[in-house]
Amino acid sequence: MTSETQTPNSIAAQSAANNTHNAQSPAPTAADLAAPQDLRATDLSQINTELHGRTTPIHHCVREELREYMDVLNGETPADLHRLVMQQVETALFGFVMEECRGNQSKAAAWLGISRGTLRTRLAALNLR
Repeated sequence: MTSETQTPNSIAAQSAANNTHNAQSPAPTAADLAAPQDLRATDLSQINTELHGRTTPIHHCVREELREYMDVLNGETPADLHRLVMQQVETALFGFVMEECRGNQSKAAAWLGISRGTLRTRLAALNLR
């Protein structure tokens, strides 16, 4: 991304262009996807730089699931989509990390890049305690 400030219209145009490209493109191959070692970084700006122009397997999976969800809606307008998706993603992410860390909240919080307090709050909100 350049240092120029983007207007909502330019962002929408860029998003539409990306969606048009993605809709016409076949599913990405392994060569197109970022490998896990490519995602190891100390800050989000480094990750964004590394991923520029590439799609991760998680991104592809979320888009495919959203497409299926829209098909199930059969033309109905979705409601509260952001909350629905974020709850699903957080439940999967936090559950997975807690399993991998064998319930060690300090380790899980470090993996997630959040405080233990925030982790405990999110676990309770997601009924993962």
